[in-house]
Amino acid sequence: MSLKKKISLTGTVIFAFSVLAAQNAVASKKIDDCVTAWGNAYDRERPGAIVNYQQLEEWKDWCKKGKTPKASAGNMVAVPQIDGNCENPDKVLKAAGLKPKRINVHGPVDQDAAGVGCAYRQNPKAGTQVRKGSRVTYRSWWESN
Repeated sequence: MSLKKKISLTGTVIFAFSVLAAQNAVASKKIDDCVTAWGNAYDRERPGAIVNYQQLEEWKDWCKKGKTPKASAGNMVAVPQIDGNCENPDKVLKAAGLKPKRINVHGPVDQDAAGVGCAYRQNPKAGTQVRKGSRVTYRSWWESN
């Protein structure tokens, strides 16, 4: 009878340790995901900045306390429509918090070109969600007199 109790007790203890290990693994995964979210938020605000060990440990402590980074929706903007804009596409993009990059075309005009000096082939397309400060390229053709 005592042998059965030991086997039963050992089986229960092993099971208890297995459940505890599984719970710890899930908690660890949640903390790792949370720390990754903090790292992504940090990178959005400071692209290319180096993260040191102390910063990772601080984020880990925050995550253990349930603190999470704010959603990044505030850092995202919709790319405005500039295709066909002949006035000032750069001004429109800058007003949206984006960096314009004009590609001047001289010579054979693209078939999809708008009028002289007008924006066309914008990339990314209008309506695309991008981070503030992202570059938006477009083409514009011109004539020489």
